[in-house]
Amino acid sequence: VIHIYGGYWITNSKISYTNIGSLLEESGYIAVLPNYILFPNGTIEDMVDDIYNAIQWTFKNISKYGGDPNQISISAHSSGAHLTAL
Repeated sequence: VIHIYGGYWITNSKISYTNIGSLLEESGYIAVLPNYILFPNGTIEDMVDDIYNAIQWTFKNISKYGGDPNQISISAHSSGAHLTAL
């Protein structure tokens, strides 16, 4: 499960959501919680690019961590959902 956190495009990091990663792991999933650049250091396009690259990285590398690239899902919250949709 790739989880994309929210935070108004200006706050948070994956560290704030380690509880989600832990819950997924305890339930037998492999969690991927990527960071992405935040405003004002990056634009929406930069954020979308970071999310895209994280998804691509997961597909290419998840098998190294015991995952199956054919069973990847994405969950996202707030601005993270917006970026994922884009």
